[in-house]
Amino acid sequence: MSKPDVAIIVGSERDLPYAKRAAEILEKFGISYEIRVLSAHRQHHELEKYVLESNAKIFIAMAGMSAALPGFIASLTEKPVIGVPLSVTLMGFDALLSMIQMPKGVPVAVVGIDNPENAAYLAYRILKLIDEEVEKRMIKMPIITETMEKDLHGIEHIHDADLVIFMAGNQFMVMPELIKAFQEEHPEVRKIFYETLPPGFMLKQILAGGAIWKDKIIPGRVDVYTCVSIDNVRILEKKGLVIDYFIYLHNRIVLMIPEGNPANIKSVLDLARDDVRISQPDPEFEDIGKYIIQMYKEVGGDEFVHKIMEIKRAEGTTIMTRIHHRETPIRLLKKTVDVGPVWYTEYVHAKNQGYPFEIIEPGEKYDQRDKVNYYAVMLKNAPNPENARKFLDFLKSRRAKEIFRKYGFLPHEE
Repeated sequence: MSKPDVAIIVGSERDLPYAKRAAEILEKFGISYEIRVLSAHRQHHELEKYVLESNAKIFIAMAGMSAALPGFIASLTEKPVIGVPLSVTLMGFDALLSMIQMPKGVPVAVVGIDNPENAAYLAYRILKLIDEEVEKRMIKMPIITETMEKDLHGIEHIHDADLVIFMAGNQFMVMPELIKAFQEEHPEVRKIFYETLPPGFMLKQILAGGAIWKDKIIPGRVDVYTCVSIDNVRILEKKGLVIDYFIYLHNRIVLMIPEGNPANIKSVLDLARDDVRISQPDPEFEDIGKYIIQMYKEVGGDEFVHKIMEIKRAEGTTIMTRIHHRETPIRLLKKTVDVGPVWYTEYVHAKNQGYPFEIIEPGEKYDQRDKVNYYAVMLKNAPNPENARKFLDFLKSRRAKEIFRKYGFLPHEE
């Protein structure tokens, strides 16, 4: 069973909108939760089993009319129970009186009628007293900026997704076709939320329990995470979060330039020229950045790396990216840079979009093709473990491999 901080229980599916309103507040504080529909009248055996086995620290129960739900839960546990009376009949006063008139020794903390937000705020205040990490989570969460919004997909399903995928950003062009094919084989997995942000960023999101986007928290609980760095996998392993992982793809680095090569770049060594402006992926956020630096080191040694990453950066001719698959093509089109190291697959996508770009091949010795592995990871705190396994199996399928090949990727063969 999962280990949420808060269990939100409603007695009927019609009450789920209230549960989701509470969930939005909990997400702002990075508080994990799960939502269950269990009636105290119609499913009392299932409800009792759930409460007794739950690892939640706090229960929030929402009900209308006789509103027996929070009281029934409070009779089974000594953990805090917060009741939310709902206005099904009598403007909610029947539910309110039912909740607050509990006998001595079976307390239920009750908030206002139709006010699930206050239940979530109260849960946050209680958790702060027993878990000092709760207050720190908001500080650690990475921020999803406006330029990153295009890499959030199915945002309407962040609360009720059947599958949550954090896909290494350079696969963004593949995902619509890949998801469509997956759902054709698994129509039961209807609601999918996925990100195509840099894997280093998404790793921070997982570790922090979420990321801040506008006035919301995008949860960090994910079913499948993919990356292009074994270091990211090792970090998750040390945190005890990995169930399984495998290699499923390969790629290589190329230098993407405007058509006609106006800067007259002949090889990787030309990137050290003072007049060449580089759109450079930041290795702190983007896995490709680590491979590019390794390529620089193999081509020209530590001095070459220092020239590009330190001297030219200080001079403004190495311009860092956080989402190179979005930023580099725009910079090349606007002629604010002369070159950008990218994945070969991103060049293929750019040409398919009609962009006037060319590439310079670093050569098989330097393009990292023998080192670049894409890792698919199933996480222990996966909210939808069965669907996670279905997607991971699909990544290994012939159909998925054919889709990846179409976009220039090289599927891994066992």
